[in-house]
Amino acid sequence: MRMLLLSLLLLAANPALSRDLRDLAEDYANLPEVQAMWDDALSPLYLANQFRLSVPLSVDVSNDQLDRIGALLAREMTALRPMMEAVMVDRLADMFTADELEALVAFYQSEHGASVMEKMPVFTTMYSAELAPMMQAAQREVAPAIARIMAE
Repeated sequence: MRMLLLSLLLLAANPALSRDLRDLAEDYANLPEVQAMWDDALSPLYLANQFRLSVPLSVDVSNDQLDRIGALLAREMTALRPMMEAVMVDRLADMFTADELEALVAFYQSEHGASVMEKMPVFTTMYSAELAPMMQAAQREVAPAIARIMAE
């Protein structure tokens, strides 16, 4: 009885403890800024650019091909979005405390957090584009050694 009373007092003193972690994770996942991130990450243009970055520069890919590939990938990935969002909510609830989730929600609802989230897709695209030639060169460099290992 004493433990129950102590638990109730702690919950009353700290409203974060009374909220279910899953509810807090869903609050974060449903933020307009997070939903906009999903929209951007699953857009045909973004997915086409990511595809282009994964293909060696020596492979010619026309703009028409990129458009069609982007649309194809977007259709497929958009169909998976509810499941991807559910996994995100599950992992958020597993990994973060109530206080951390509340802080994330508060940050992304703030002026600075909304601005960061708005800029992140452009940042990621630019960053990935700059890294792509380095990554592709490294892959070409190790390709013969990987082929030898795979042939064993």
